[in-house]
Amino acid sequence: MNDDLPVNKTAKLICGHRMCHSCLKRLFVLSVNDPAYMPPRCCTFKRIPFNIHVMRLFDDEFRDLWNKRYKEYITENKLFCPSQGCGGWFKPKKIHLDRTSGMTYVYCSRCMTKLCIRCNSKLHTQRECPNDEKTDRLAQMAKDQGWQRCHSCKAVVDPKEGCNYMTW
Repeated sequence: MNDDLPVNKTAKLICGHRMCHSCLKRLFVLSVNDPAYMPPRCCTFKRIPFNIHVMRLFDDEFRDLWNKRYKEYITENKLFCPSQGCGGWFKPKKIHLDRTSGMTYVYCSRCMTKLCIRCNSKLHTQRECPNDEKTDRLAQMAKDQGWQRCHSCKAVVDPKEGCNYMTW
């Protein structure tokens, strides 16, 4: 920062130092484009809040974008659209449960695709995910134990007595 700048052209950071508005603006723009710089930090590695000092440097469009990227940054277990050329981020509240199939999915508004949450690929018609490791292990264990699956609801049952014929 240039020490010749007036105080009204700088922002005082948590560490006590001052940063000029153009450097602060550049840092926040960088944080939106490169996750390695999110959130912007001062010399003590404390987060620079997007408070009144920073907020007034940007227009509404950038403020909305920055807030979206920050929410994405702080969200645990991030989920992104795997569709080629998309990469949209899904907010956890956008996840839906299809009550008839029991499938958990999310709809990508960027590429108009429904995605299976379990296997992170396009929503499939069968109840189990074709790429779900846990389901594959359960199916193998069921086969090894002599268990059977209901053809309608796909539940695994352990026949204790009688013949192997099942009805639903």
